[in-house]
Amino acid sequence: MDAWRDRVKTVLTKSERHRMRASFDTVGDIAIVEIARGLARKEKRLAAILLASQPAIKVVAKKVGGHTGRFRHQPLKVLAGERRLETEHRESGVRLRLNVQTCYFSPRMGTERLRIARLVKPGERVLVLFSGIGPFALIIAKNARPSHVDAVELNPAAHAYALQNVALNKLQSIVTPIKKDAKRFLASTKTTYDRVLLAWPGKAAPFIPGALRVLKKGGTLHFYDFAHEDAFAAAAQTVKDACAKAKRTCSIKRVVACGQYKPHVNRVCVDALVR
Repeated sequence: MDAWRDRVKTVLTKSERHRMRASFDTVGDIAIVEIARGLARKEKRLAAILLASQPAIKVVAKKVGGHTGRFRHQPLKVLAGERRLETEHRESGVRLRLNVQTCYFSPRMGTERLRIARLVKPGERVLVLFSGIGPFALIIAKNARPSHVDAVELNPAAHAYALQNVALNKLQSIVTPIKKDAKRFLASTKTTYDRVLLAWPGKAAPFIPGALRVLKKGGTLHFYDFAHEDAFAAAAQTVKDACAKAKRTCSIKRVVACGQYKPHVNRVCVDALVR
């Protein structure tokens, strides 16, 4: 990143460098950048400089909008390098193939995914809702000893990659990707779970009642949400209220910050033991 910031001095004025967004996400060998307003006419030169400064990067793509629709697509435009948006990302001993435009995936959640895996006890049956290409499910299966992990995802593109990734990591006996609407799955399944993850920050609250229905007594719920840095308790209260309504008791073990969403607002995970 420093090399990129240093090298752009050749194409940007001092005031333009102040507006430049030097940070970027790396997914596999693809760098995903944001081009600040007013710098679009220089975006291809900036992308070429980034490509030259990072040997492991083969594609530089820019965001051309936020995540859209219920499948959380990320509109992107390739600026430099190979003309593709498919890649393979490696994390915590797992290989993950995906198209970064059609499948939601945040490399910034890597530490959080491993944290959850380390909480899973041998023999647990785990449910991951909004599982995408399967990172939570696969990292749990690879780094813990669950009896089984069900991974529910509606996006057909993400589900197709999840099937690939399960086979790629030889975890077919442990992980089952399920293409289904989460509410319909929760309403129809006869299986109960020791641990349930609601991995869609900002959208998961309506699914808590269904998750509680399939969560065993003494099981753990991981609820992801967005919360102001001074108001993490609000996310915990959402879980408490849902448990009270379902006539379940819960104790909040912790509320963990797992990445900044925007200034002063974090992505958080509420870990709750439910009886």
